[in-house]
Amino acid sequence: MTFVPFAVRYTAGYSERKGIGAAPQEQPFVPASVKVFINDEQILFEQEPVIYNGAMLLPLRKIAESLGATVKWEPLLNQTVHIEKDKKKLILSLKSNRVLYQRKLFVMEQAQ
Repeated sequence: MTFVPFAVRYTAGYSERKGIGAAPQEQPFVPASVKVFINDEQILFEQEPVIYNGAMLLPLRKIAESLGATVKWEPLLNQTVHIEKDKKKLILSLKSNRVLYQRKLFVMEQAQ
């Protein structure tokens, strides 16, 4: 299962106590029982959203295409995703938490 780390921090009902110096534990993927709407229309995903390490991961391609954007996957070029709409471009890589939007670099939260 491959998810672009487009993360929405999910905190309701999520708490974890860690002792001082405790190593972080990897959490399993948990199905997210959410409904996603864009312009009052429910988006149905082939791969359902999941919660991983307290962040909700959503299939970015379906969301971008539902907003009228074109999505291009470059598997050989650092596994990058290129999203474009109205001459605005967003580029992100599965191997990085950096996002390039309109030639400006941003850092996004990852669920790792």
